[in-house]
Amino acid sequence: MEVFEDVSGVLHKVQKAKNRSRLIRCDACGLMGATVGCSILRCAMHYHFPCAVDAGVAFLPNGETTEIEERRARQKERGANTLPDVEEDEKPYEFSQVLPSAEEFQTAQRVMEQLVRAEQRARQSSGSARTDGFEGNRLFGVPKKLKAMPRRQALNKEATNEPVAGAANGSGGSGGVAMDLEHLPITMQYRELRRRPFDERLLVRKSSIHGYGLFLKEPVSEGQMIVEYQGHMIGQRVADERERRYEEQGVGSCYMFRLDENTIIDATRCGNLARFINHSCDPKAFARVVSVEGGEKKIVIFAKRAIAVGDEVTYDYKFPIEDEAIRCDCNAPNCIGRMN
Repeated sequence: MEVFEDVSGVLHKVQKAKNRSRLIRCDACGLMGATVGCSILRCAMHYHFPCAVDAGVAFLPNGETTEIEERRARQKERGANTLPDVEEDEKPYEFSQVLPSAEEFQTAQRVMEQLVRAEQRARQSSGSARTDGFEGNRLFGVPKKLKAMPRRQALNKEATNEPVAGAANGSGGSGGVAMDLEHLPITMQYRELRRRPFDERLLVRKSSIHGYGLFLKEPVSEGQMIVEYQGHMIGQRVADERERRYEEQGVGSCYMFRLDENTIIDATRCGNLARFINHSCDPKAFARVVSVEGGEKKIVIFAKRAIAVGDEVTYDYKFPIEDEAIRCDCNAPNCIGRMN
C-alpha cells in the first residue's frame, strides 16, 4: 500500500491509493475497491477494511467487528486509546489503533520494565548507570534536514520539572467540596485522563505551524493534564540500535523521549497523539515526569495556561543552540525564527 505517514504526521498518496483501488478486487468479498494490502512482500492479498476486519486480519482488537461506530463503542468500553479522524481538506480519514487497550498496555509495560531492569543489571554490574547519549532534545514534527545533526543533539532529553499549578500527590480538597480537575491529586488526574477516549478530548488536523498538530475539543485549565506521551519503553542499547535502523530505513526523525537515566520512550512506530504536538516559542503546555499508582513513572503533557476549544497544543522543544539553524514557524510574538 503506497499511502504513508511522514515524520510530521502528514498522509501522502491517499488519492493515488483510491484510484488504484478501483482496479483491485477484494480477496474476501470479491468486489472492486480494495485498498488494504498484506505487509508480507510475497503475499498478494488485498481487502476492503471491513472485510479485513471480518477476515481476522484487522489492526484493532475485537476483530469480528465490521462497523466503525460499533468498533469505537467497544473500544470506549475497554478504555482503548485510538487515533481519531484526521482532517485533510475537510475529508476525514480513519486511523487504525496504534496502542492496545489500557489494561494490555499496562501489562506490556510492566513486562518491558522487567526486561529493562534485567538488561541494566547485566550491563552495569558496578551499579553505575550509563548516562551518555540522548543529551539533546526530541524530534517532534521537525523537517528531515535534522538528519544531518549529530545524533545526540537530535534526540530527546528528560521532561521538565516545571511545577503543576494546584497539583499534588497527596489527598486534595475538603470533604463534600467539588474540585476542578487540575486540583485533584496526580494519581486521580491520571486515572481520569486514561479513562476518557482520545476522540472525546483531542483532534489531529493540519497545523499552521508545521504539518499536523494536536488540537483541543474541550477547554483545559492551567495545570490540567492533556495527554500522556506513550510508546515503547526501551533501554539505552535498544534505543541506539533503533535510531540506527530508523536512519537506514529513511525514517529521518525519531520520536524518543527520555523518562529517566535508564529508560527511553520511543513513539516512532508505536505512539499516540502526543507525538503530533508542535513546537512554539510561546508554548501553551509543558511535559513533566510524574509518579502514579505504585510509583510508576509517566511522561504527561500539562497545560501551562488555560487553553480554549480549537486551540493547538504546543510546547517548547528546547533544542540546544547549533550552528545550523532549524527554522521555526510558530509565529509567536517572541519567536526569533529558529528553534535552536
